[in-house]
Amino acid sequence: LGMLVAGIGHEINNPAAYVSLGVQQIARHLRRASFEPHEAQSATLERVLPILDDVAAGVHRIAEIVGELKLFSRNPDDDAVAPVDLNGVVRSAATLVQAELRSRARLRLDLGELPAAPGAWARLSQVALNLLINAAQAIAPGAPEANEVVVTTRLCGDEVRVMVRD
Repeated sequence: LGMLVAGIGHEINNPAAYVSLGVQQIARHLRRASFEPHEAQSATLERVLPILDDVAAGVHRIAEIVGELKLFSRNPDDDAVAPVDLNGVVRSAATLVQAELRSRARLRLDLGELPAAPGAWARLSQVALNLLINAAQAIAPGAPEANEVVVTTRLCGDEVRVMVRD
C-alpha cells in the first residue's frame, strides 16, 4: 500500500510541478508585457496562451487522478451487487498503478466491448488493483521497454472475463 501511495503521489506531483512552472512562466511574461508598448503585448499573449493550455492539461490530469482515488476510496466492505462497468474498473486500477509499472513494464489495455456485469464495484476494483500490483512486482525494475503487462477484457458467451498477463 505504501508503494502504491508513493506512486500515486508521484503521479500527482508531476502535473502539479508542470502547472507550477507554467504559472511562473505566465507571470514572468505578463510582468514583462506590462512594460512593453501596446503592440508588443499581443506577442506576449501569443506566448502565454499555449502555456495556459498546458497548465489546463496538467490540472485536468490531477483531477483525473483524484477522481480515480475517490472511486477507490469506496468502502471495500460494500458488498452491494449492481451492474459494473468492468472496463471502467480496469482503467481506474491502471491509472493508480501506472507509476509502479512505469519503471518495470509497458501497460497495454486491450478492452473489448462489454455489457455491464453484476458485481460489487469495490471488490472488483480491489481485485484489479491487486492483479496489476502483483504483475508489477513480478517484474524487476529497469527495463520497461523489454516487458509488458497486458490486461484484456472479453465477452465469452454469457461471461465477462478480465485477464492479466505479465
